[in-house]
Amino acid sequence: MRNIRQLLHELSQDSISKSSFFLVLNTIVTTGLGFLFWTLNARLFSSEQVGLASAVISAMNLIIALTGLGFGTAIIRFLPTAETRDEKNRYVNTFLSFNALIVFAASSLFLLFLSIVSPRLLFIKANIYLAVAFIFFVTAFSAFSLLDSVMMAYDCARWIVVKNSVFSAIKILLPIMLVSAGAYGIFASWGIAAIIALIASLVFLYKRFGYRARPAIHESLLRRTFSFSFGNYLSDLLSRFPGLVMPIMITNMISPESAAYFYVAWMIAGLVLMIPDAISSALFAEGSRNSEAVEQRVKHCVKLILLALTPAVIIGMIASKYLLMLFGAEYSKNASLLLSLLILYSIPSSVRSLYLSIKKIRKEVGQIIAVNAIGSILTLVLCYLTMERGLVFIGLSYLTAQIAIAAYILAFGLRIPRREGCA
Repeated sequence: MRNIRQLLHELSQDSISKSSFFLVLNTIVTTGLGFLFWTLNARLFSSEQVGLASAVISAMNLIIALTGLGFGTAIIRFLPTAETRDEKNRYVNTFLSFNALIVFAASSLFLLFLSIVSPRLLFIKANIYLAVAFIFFVTAFSAFSLLDSVMMAYDCARWIVVKNSVFSAIKILLPIMLVSAGAYGIFASWGIAAIIALIASLVFLYKRFGYRARPAIHESLLRRTFSFSFGNYLSDLLSRFPGLVMPIMITNMISPESAAYFYVAWMIAGLVLMIPDAISSALFAEGSRNSEAVEQRVKHCVKLILLALTPAVIIGMIASKYLLMLFGAEYSKNASLLLSLLILYSIPSSVRSLYLSIKKIRKEVGQIIAVNAIGSILTLVLCYLTMERGLVFIGLSYLTAQIAIAAYILAFGLRIPRREGCA
């Protein structure tokens, strides 16, 4: 017991542990407040309006994901290398400004081809004011999201929780005042809350770190960082690809009901998966600020993951059937074993997450892309070959693919020099 208390005390004083805790807390808080947001909207608006609004918000998130170009990762990796406040400001302003231009252009193109891409969403450009507001909201939310990486680079993860809590709280209050706007009112609540929280975050960064937000793009900084950021962007898309196409594959090859069971199980398993992801993100941020003694930090992160992930996996597997009951008896009957397999998936996934963070610190982009590409291809192939046997085999395919990747990393890929120095 004394050793456990001593370990917990040491972890509480460690920057990686604290950053990991706040990243996990951020996910829990935003998920909970997000649930309240949609619950309130379900009472205030018709199901059709809620469905249309969720489609618009999904379109916004897709635009932001496709135009991100890995800028968030680049901010975490390169901002700590800046030696002066002015240089740090140039980094942040360059990434925010360039990203804003890309998002602005992509949002405009989306509206231009909206009648082809999604005719049911034409209401968002019913007049010029709504169209301009859509572009403005998407651009603002993209900048707001990118500030998470800025705060990670400045080693203030706790303020990510504050920032996103403010956004979520404002977002919950606004629909009451925008009921008359219908589906657009739900989306506008999201956009207005993002703008208010963005301004508050910029004020905080100015007072705390002297950051001055100005529209400016420094080409030399983009040239220096673009290969790294774009490589990580491709890698991120590859890692997310199976999750994006799996519901479609399941719908076509099994049934729409099975796709719903998979989606809910994956969503719940994500609460466990966020533990190694948060710790790995904290390792990446810490290693970017100081690339010495990476070996010691990795060993510490392994201990931290074991301490946090072990009880989460055990509790999650025991409670899987009961958690799914919250969504209905059919979910519990058809997806409880799948959920247990996806929770187990978090164990080998933690090996991959730590490995990718090490490679990001070293700027070895090719290795990052290769691991995620192989993992995604292997997952999709195994799922395709076994999918007709049911959801359990999809879970086994995910787990098998991740075990194979983890085994390769442990056998051949995880070589950590005792002294690490990144250029």
